[in-house]
Amino acid sequence: MHARQRLDLRLALREGDLDGLRGQVAQLLERALVDEPPLPEDAHAVAERLEPPALFDWFAAKRVQMGIGVVPLDDAAGGAVAKVLRAGGVVGLLCDRDIQHNGLDVELFGEQTTMPAGPALLALRTGATLLCAAVYSGPGRDHHVVVTPPIDTERLASIRDDVARVTSAVASELGWLIRRAPEQWHVLQSNWPAAA
Repeated sequence: MHARQRLDLRLALREGDLDGLRGQVAQLLERALVDEPPLPEDAHAVAERLEPPALFDWFAAKRVQMGIGVVPLDDAAGGAVAKVLRAGGVVGLLCDRDIQHNGLDVELFGEQTTMPAGPALLALRTGATLLCAAVYSGPGRDHHVVVTPPIDTERLASIRDDVARVTSAVASELGWLIRRAPEQWHVLQSNWPAAA
């Protein structure tokens, strides 16, 4: 993504051109899939630390080669991501499972599970636009991206109630995205506490 495209992305966000913003986010993700760097220098992703550490380092290096800064998932991740968002950066958060086992109760596919509160909390605290997106494989070697409309992150109640409401909305949007191609949802362990 070149400087002009990055400016267009920020301008669409500032002016409330949400359809333009969604289209540009989709283009950014599609370009990353076909290795068309450079991505904006302010694009980041939070990454779970993997064992052995060399595996995490390998994944992080691959993301950096694509122009994506890596924020390790640890106690400092929230502050680092908030800093990126307040500076107008873009952050990708994989939030379809509760890795740290401290998420909020939500409904997904008619069952109770938990999801991380981080995306909702960050959007509410920084004013960042919160979008859900999915990348689908096929047909053939092609990929395509679907980006949902922005989730309503207007402050309506206490921060706790707003985080719960927004996290439930994220679960609803992710459910819709997963239903489009459930065979492409890569979760290799139980996502429902009752089934564990």
